[in-house]
Amino acid sequence: MLNRRTLRIKAVQSYFALEQSIISDFEIANQQIADYFQPDLNSMEPQDAKLLKKKGKIAQTCFAEQHKNDTIQYPAEADDEMKKSVADAVTYFRNQVKKDKEAFQNRMLKDVDSIHDSYYMALMLPAEFALHVSKEKRKQLGNLSSEKIVVANDYNLADNKVVQALLDFEPLQQQLGQRSLSWSAYRDDTSTWYKDILKADEAYKAYQLLSNPTLEQDKEIVLHIIKKLFFKHPTIQTFMEEKDLYWEENSAIVKSLAVKTIKAYQGQGEPFQLLELSANLEDDLDYFRDLFKITFANNEEYEAIVAEKSKNWEIDRIALIDKVILKMAIAEMVHFPSIPVKVTINEFIEISKNYSTPKSKQFVNGLLDVLANDLAAKGVIKKSGRGLIDNK
Repeated sequence: MLNRRTLRIKAVQSYFALEQSIISDFEIANQQIADYFQPDLNSMEPQDAKLLKKKGKIAQTCFAEQHKNDTIQYPAEADDEMKKSVADAVTYFRNQVKKDKEAFQNRMLKDVDSIHDSYYMALMLPAEFALHVSKEKRKQLGNLSSEKIVVANDYNLADNKVVQALLDFEPLQQQLGQRSLSWSAYRDDTSTWYKDILKADEAYKAYQLLSNPTLEQDKEIVLHIIKKLFFKHPTIQTFMEEKDLYWEENSAIVKSLAVKTIKAYQGQGEPFQLLELSANLEDDLDYFRDLFKITFANNEEYEAIVAEKSKNWEIDRIALIDKVILKMAIAEMVHFPSIPVKVTINEFIEISKNYSTPKSKQFVNGLLDVLANDLAAKGVIKKSGRGLIDNK
């Protein structure tokens, strides 16, 4: 199921992508200034290339100062043309950062929602295989005369009671329709999987030999297809990784949801239950959204805090992902009073272990301890709730 650690990971990933976009936005704006002072090859007037280049360099320096300190001190030689180029660059940069912030925030929320898509597709893969079984059955029977047709068990999956119940389960089919989800778009892939993966699977071969499988036997093969093929076969995993950038993090959640859904099915007219990603999804999404927004709103302040407490390190040489982890950890320590400081520190250390450089764990661990103690001493960190005595 979806948990706060997964949300932290997704928030860090999205904010890291935003930081990279901001770097690119700055470079593009800076290049616009350089382009502004390129000689006009169509001009009938003589062009002083050296002077234009000098003016461009001064304007770029002013833009960099504004970017770093949020103020501009124009030198005496700055003319209106130079000031205009800087103002245009600043406007472009700020507008683009705003757009990027909204885009990455929306994308990370859509990424969480897309876990539902994979969940529903996992449930429907056995039904997709059953469709291939039915097609094969029709084709084979069509090639036989009536006197040669015999009762065979090779087509058990086509009549699987759990598969049929999934196909008849209206809430699931509504979700598939609303989200425009279907394996039919990938029929070449599923046909190959059916022929090369499912038909070669020993558990499936054993299921084919059953005469009139029980509901439990039908459930077992559906669970086997989901657990052992959808989530473990390298070919299908590669397919899912191509469809879902964050499949490595999402797959465990999807597997838990799909397996629990099938296991809970009892037949006898009882419907399936589509599961939520978490027991408190709205609260989790509020936390997720706020963590990203708060980090962005206080980015410069948190950058300065990290720089101050890492004086033995050049701030520009700290890995970008480490800076993102540290800033997001500060946001959580300061603005989420019900989350213990120790939990925040441990969670973000774990993220650094898995997503940053080999030395990051030690660096992030040491710095977060220092930051937590300093911010608590200043009264910036204030925790409330049961079990949060002394901010621990």
